[in-house]
Amino acid sequence: MSGLCAALEEASWSAGGGVDTGSGDARKDGEMIRALALESRRVAVGLASAARTVCDVASAPDADMVYWLELDGGEPARLTFRAAPINPGMLLREKLLDRLRSAVFTSATLTVNGSFDYMKSRLGLSEAPDGAVLCESIGSPFDYSRQAVVCVPTWMPSPKADERGFCGAVERAVLRLAEVTRGRMLVLFTSHRMLRAVYRNTKAAMEATGICLLAQGMDGSRTRLIEELRDNPDTVVFGSQSFWEGIDVAGPALSCVTIVKLPFARPDDPLVQARMERLAADGVNPFTGFLVPDAVLRFKQGFGRLVRSKTDRGAVVVFDKRVLPGYSPYGSKFLESLPGPSVVSGEEEELLETLREWLPAAGCRG
Repeated sequence: MSGLCAALEEASWSAGGGVDTGSGDARKDGEMIRALALESRRVAVGLASAARTVCDVASAPDADMVYWLELDGGEPARLTFRAAPINPGMLLREKLLDRLRSAVFTSATLTVNGSFDYMKSRLGLSEAPDGAVLCESIGSPFDYSRQAVVCVPTWMPSPKADERGFCGAVERAVLRLAEVTRGRMLVLFTSHRMLRAVYRNTKAAMEATGICLLAQGMDGSRTRLIEELRDNPDTVVFGSQSFWEGIDVAGPALSCVTIVKLPFARPDDPLVQARMERLAADGVNPFTGFLVPDAVLRFKQGFGRLVRSKTDRGAVVVFDKRVLPGYSPYGSKFLESLPGPSVVSGEEEELLETLREWLPAAGCRG
């Protein structure tokens, strides 16, 4: 590796050497050659820097960091070297919090089932002296029991036990929901692969009924998709990852948020895997101590896309019935962490009728 670094560094200095530019055509050719040589030097410098970084990491890795190579699927494909702290709270405390007299963290998603413990651990505050960290949960200005209903279809197959059957059921359910809401719906996925599959299999049928279906990564930027949802009533948007947060569409333009699956982090992600291994080494169950609370916070963020003002009214439909009692030992944490919406579960026609009765106040046409 060190030999590669030296060779690339030497190449970077030798590239772009003197070129006889003469006159006329020779001068033009010489200028082109010089430009290519300078570009070659720039690339060689970048390669030398990257190789030296990898060499340094390989010879003396930081035990509190995780490193991995990531290959994207673009054309041309790009290989990226990434590094991240396993416990960002330690870094945050060292580089920021220990240098401040005080700090205020405020968010609608700081608690899991009413407890601040998980977020305190993520922020590096778990071992702070008694009285150094004050936690307060302030009530919402919204009346969620009147403004929001959570509907959980019990007819959906398990996303874990039957992934193919679940995907087909999602396609059918999304089409039925769109009939009732007449657009005005944001559908949140945890997988780009499933998003694309459902998009391909529902777009023609949905648009045949006059509803415009737009999807992240297929129909333009996030900004454009949200503007379409806000400005055009008969619109359904499929989104993943970044669409779970920061989306602010007040009023009847967004009357239904659909959560396809509980947003668990992928256990094969290098950073998630490293954090799970660290927790296990410390005697903490990685699933209950990390994956579940992390998914609960993400779930709360998705729920928060619905009610954005005191006059908003709408529904959140959760296709993943693991949130219901009896379907998983952890599902209750998701619903109990929400700020008091009405919750109903049942068979298909029963829930669709509930939505028809609930949504007209939001401006939807049944």
